[in-house]
Amino acid sequence: MISLLVVLSAGLLGYQESFNTLSGFRAATESEHGQHLIQEEFGPGEIAPSTVVVHSQDNLRSGPAPADIATALTDADHVSRVADPRMGKDGKTVFYDVVFDLDPYSSKALDAIGPLKQATQSAAQAAGVQDATVLIGGETAQNADIRSALDRDTTFIVLLVLALVTAVLVLLLRSLLAPLYLVATLILSFLATLGATTFFTVTVLGDDGIGNRVTAYIFVFLVALGVDYNIFIMSRFKQELRTQPPAKAITAALTRTGGVISSAGLILAATFAVLMTQPIRELFQFGFAMAFGILLDTFLIRPLLVPAIVRLLGDRALWPARPGTPTPSTPTPEPPSADAPAAQAAEPGSGRLLRAFTWIAVIEACTWAGLLVGMYLKYIPETTELGVRIFGTLHGAAFIAYVFLTVLVAIRLKWRLGRTTIFALLAAVPPFMTIAFEIWARRTGRLPQPAADPSPTPAL
Repeated sequence: MISLLVVLSAGLLGYQESFNTLSGFRAATESEHGQHLIQEEFGPGEIAPSTVVVHSQDNLRSGPAPADIATALTDADHVSRVADPRMGKDGKTVFYDVVFDLDPYSSKALDAIGPLKQATQSAAQAAGVQDATVLIGGETAQNADIRSALDRDTTFIVLLVLALVTAVLVLLLRSLLAPLYLVATLILSFLATLGATTFFTVTVLGDDGIGNRVTAYIFVFLVALGVDYNIFIMSRFKQELRTQPPAKAITAALTRTGGVISSAGLILAATFAVLMTQPIRELFQFGFAMAFGILLDTFLIRPLLVPAIVRLLGDRALWPARPGTPTPSTPTPEPPSADAPAAQAAEPGSGRLLRAFTWIAVIEACTWAGLLVGMYLKYIPETTELGVRIFGTLHGAAFIAYVFLTVLVAIRLKWRLGRTTIFALLAAVPPFMTIAFEIWARRTGRLPQPAADPSPTPAL
């Protein structure tokens, strides 16, 4: 299991972030086409030149300093050309338009901003400009600042979230060891998910990189959902330890919580997978990562890896707490078969719950079908969006009720894993139908595509 997670994490070898907004559209756009034409004809850096600003306390109009600085900038690394310097109104500020020989949105271009600033500072001092203030503007410098802030904030978020999760697990389980290996499984799940997402979207599909904010979103959502499942199964394990040894206790905990975890995981994965229908890179990557990560967490991490660790640790699984001597539960004699109808009549709420569940499931299916029809009517003859909104609202309400009642029924009727999984799969069918509809409609040309650049019409 750990080997599989390590293999999935190997996809991170191709990890890179993208800061190019135009490349984030998964459908062809005129702006991106124009950007590629400029790069091919004039050079990659021409689409977003950087502006170097040198400010001095003295007047620079009469001296040779502006020309000397421009010459030094031309010799700097990864600089393709430098435009003629432009003087400010006060004569103390000089502006240089600098074009890189790199894609201005690439990581190498962002890395070149720091050395360019240092080279400018050195050139200003060599030209006799004392106490010069050097600033760099433009999209490349802006993205470099964004990347720096994101790296700092992401590190803080990761440490803070892991610390809070560990503290909650310590207080809940009254253990120091259990939170460590449970948090370790969360980290492994995140790395495997991010590696698989990188491999699929960047290596296979050819994206420029992972959206620069997607990684932080994936981490927060996966850890939040994963720790919920950890708490669910480990709390049940702690209860079962009162009457059973650790090996049997984790088996019983997995059996009694597996159905609810599996159904919730399938529904959430299907819901996030709907984001893959959007023509925006960040939404597609986030939807794929969440669907993949939730399924990985639901069917591999929680039911296999966590129980395996608990069985290996045995009595030390909740260290420093030690399970006491299991107290065998008093067997409850089974009622005679003649009293079975009376026992069923004693729980009239279960029948009402099942009927409500059935009707909600029917409403779920009908509203999804209506949503698909509404989407078709919206895109094919391009009618009003009102029908789509109505069906979307009805579906949202039915979907929330469906999830709530699925979990409630599974707990109330003590469903086993198989039955709960079947109902969860039924709930997962409509979102995947939506994905299939979008793919079919785009491939057959029924969804509107960006119009080609029309030839200019001569003026009459």
